[in-house]
Amino acid sequence: AVQYAQGADLPDLRQFGQEVREETRQALVTTLEQTLAKPVKDGADFQGKLKAAGYRVERDEQTKGTVLVHEQTGARFKTAEVQPNGQAIGPQFTAAVERTAQQAKSQTRSRGQGIG
Repeated sequence: AVQYAQGADLPDLRQFGQEVREETRQALVTTLEQTLAKPVKDGADFQGKLKAAGYRVERDEQTKGTVLVHEQTGARFKTAEVQPNGQAIGPQFTAAVERTAQQAKSQTRSRGQGIG
C-alpha cells in the first residue's frame, strides 16, 4: 500500500482490487434482485433493506446521481453499473413500491369483506 501511495505501479494489486470490486458488484446485483422481489413500501424502506445487507445509498455530488456503497470494502457503484434483472433500478423500484401498495389494498379489501 505504501509503494502504491508513493506512485509505484502495482498491476497485481490493481488486478486484485478489480476482482474484488466485480465480485462485490455481482453480489449487489443479486441483493437488489432479491430486495426488489419483496415488498418495498418506499425509498426509506428500500434503503433500510440495503443497509441491512451491508450497502448504503449516497448522492454523487459530481454527477448528481445515486451511488451504492458496499460498507465493508468501500466499493462504489453508480446505478447504471448495477442492473438487477438486466434492467435499470429506477423503474423496478417504482414497480416494487406500486406492487406493494396494491397488495396492501387487496389485503385490506379482503379483510373488510369478511366482516358481517
